[in-house]
Amino acid sequence: MTVDWAGLGLVALVGLVASVLVTSLYSFGMSGLLGDRENGATATGGQRGLSIAALAVCALIILYGLYLIVAK
Repeated sequence: MTVDWAGLGLVALVGLVASVLVTSLYSFGMSGLLGDRENGATATGGQRGLSIAALAVCALIILYGLYLIVAK
């Protein structure tokens, strides 16, 4: 039995990039929606739109991953 090290490395790299991307999009989206609550600042319309778009992309990436796992 042999191990395809290149394939294993590729899977590990894609997993790392995907987890960093999803985490970054989620944190960007939530911080944009919540704004700076301590100082009473709220998000502007443009910030709110970008935040919602970031959360939507995050949700689409997660749903696509679930589709790849469940689809046969």
